[in-house]
Amino acid sequence: MLVLLAFVCSGCTTTSVQPQAPSTEPTVGFQKGNLAPDFHFEKPDGQTVSMSDFRGNVVMLNFWATWCGPCRFEMSSIQALYEDDRWSEKGLKVLTVNSGESPSKVETFMKENGLSFPVLLDVRSDITQAYNVRALPTTFFIDENGVIGEIKIGAFLNKSEIELVLNRLIE
Repeated sequence: MLVLLAFVCSGCTTTSVQPQAPSTEPTVGFQKGNLAPDFHFEKPDGQTVSMSDFRGNVVMLNFWATWCGPCRFEMSSIQALYEDDRWSEKGLKVLTVNSGESPSKVETFMKENGLSFPVLLDVRSDITQAYNVRALPTTFFIDENGVIGEIKIGAFLNKSEIELVLNRLIE
């Protein structure tokens, strides 16, 4: 059990992001206290999504891949949070970014696992690089002003663990 816990908490790589002290004036960057880097992404239907579209809402931005065991472990918790109307009523937006995989692989994975939360396909890993993600899964919690409030490297053990972070950001 301890080995499983260590595996889940460690993430899929050994490199980690080292947060720095927040600045008094938010700057754009991947660190807590900074404005979340904006991105523009074209969905398959031709619509464009950008991080700035979510201003006014708290955003849980999760980076993952199908080959990542800890990512796979936390998917059911993310799905449960996404389906929980209490959080959507509070303005939470759940957005996930699949890093570097083909659309067909991600679509198959989502169907096989009964997942319906939004996924951006970052095939060239542009968004992943903009957020300086070095370990999967990595989750950014971005406040209604677009400022990164929390960063979690590694998998969430359950929905309640995610909610602990959200309770600090959403009143």
